[in-house]
Amino acid sequence: MSAPAAIDVKDPVCGMMVSPDHAVGQHTYNGDTYYLCGTRCLERFRANPEHYVPSRSADAVKSAPATSLPGRGEYTCPMHPEVRQHSAGSCPKCGMALEPVTPIAAATKQE
Repeated sequence: MSAPAAIDVKDPVCGMMVSPDHAVGQHTYNGDTYYLCGTRCLERFRANPEHYVPSRSADAVKSAPATSLPGRGEYTCPMHPEVRQHSAGSCPKCGMALEPVTPIAAATKQE
């Protein structure tokens, strides 16, 4: 069996859609891996990742559910659930904002 194809993600520097399998480079920042389309974008991102990654205030991080914290979950499109990535952004198919994937609680049997 062949592995499923990776879903394209947005290069945080130039905004180009990049397949993780064909990215020129990648860089991990705050627990999230970002894929870059070219060496120049990779150099810029490594030099100043804070400029390209939206910052979150301490209050927002404290009140956010664990699945939406950077590096702790996946994000998906409400209209295209097959779209998954490890950082917030826009859906490559429709442009909607990706939302954190929340685990479905196991059904409990009550008598």
